[in-house]
Amino acid sequence: MSSVIAFFRDIAIEAGRKLFDNEFDKGFDEATDICMSTLQKNIDDLMSKMKSGNLLSDQEQFLLSRLDELKSETEDRLRGGRGTDNGR
Repeated sequence: MSSVIAFFRDIAIEAGRKLFDNEFDKGFDEATDICMSTLQKNIDDLMSKMKSGNLLSDQEQFLLSRLDELKSETEDRLRGGRGTDNGR
């Protein structure tokens, strides 16, 4: 009888783990989407400014370049790549 109880206990524990893992993955995906869309929005805003004929300041040009690098590196790491370590 105790082996039946242990069996069902193990099933319940595994189901709980799977539920937790699924919720964790869902939260991670949502956080990733928020971060990536924020980066893309800032890139798009600067690109729109350029396309409308306005020149970007040196700071804005640097920011656009860095945002684009950061987005690419983040995408690479999310796909399992190592990204840019910059010697680290």
